Amino acid sequence: MIIFIRQFILASLFIIPFSVSATQKQAIKTYTFGVFPYLSVSTINEIYLPVSKELTRVLTTKVTLKTESTHRQFLKNLNNEYYDIALIPPFWYPVAVDKRNYLPIVKMQEAFVSKIMVLENSDIYSANDLKDKIIATPPVSSPVVNLAVKSLTEQGMFPGRDLIFKHNETAEECLRKVFTKEASACISPPYASAHIEKAMNTKLRSVHSSSAIPSAALVIHSRIDPTIRNAIRNSFISWKDTNEGKTMLNRMHTKAYLPIQPNEYDVVRKFLKHSKSFH
Repeated sequence: MIIFIRQFILASLFIIPFSVSATQKQAIKTYTFGVFPYLSVSTINEIYLPVSKELTRVLTTKVTLKTESTHRQFLKNLNNEYYDIALIPPFWYPVAVDKRNYLPIVKMQEAFVSKIMVLENSDIYSANDLKDKIIATPPVSSPVVNLAVKSLTEQGMFPGRDLIFKHNETAEECLRKVFTKEASACISPPYASAHIEKAMNTKLRSVHSSSAIPSAALVIHSRIDPTIRNAIRNSFISWKDTNEGKTMLNRMHTKAYLPIQPNEYDVVRKFLKHSKSFH
């Protein structure tokens, strides 16, 4: 299963580039801000519309929020270089930065880990307790699923043999299956589970965590003027120091956005390069 994300990403690189030129984009007088669909479209809009409004204020140019109902369509858009600004999961960083014309700007402060979440009163306390249980997951192409599979197989637990995976379109849908008891557990990134806990007013707890990698990254297309790129970078970084900024960060369940250091995502590149060894 882990090899699937590598095949999924590599196959998508052959998509024909998006037809709107840079000059056409500039003529539109608007910037497109894409957010990968780790939650439902309505929830992404609820969390990130204030961000697009704040960027519109800072840039004095309209910033339009865009997301998709599926990971596949969002990645297709990213490969077509449709987005001017994009918040992407770590496994898509090599696609955007190495294969397309996106530049790294900032990342969420917290490391990206895959957690297996259960209800607080569940009788599941470890990965071994998950044997023969239904585990809800986001799409199989999701980084959080691949990290979990790697971690579980290293402990001798294999999907299809020891574990029953049921895939969903988003982490939000996956977590709701736990609340309705259609699944015993859900594989989720921490920022998704934190949002659902608040929305459902119910506590979850983690019974298993993967190793950590750098978190979700904000990238900007190279066609965007450097002064605009710098203004966006400075805006995201400054939010930890203002009340309005902290409110937006709290909605995203991160404490801050930090500059991306050189080679910081090499661990992700290595994971994708050697993913066959985990299959």
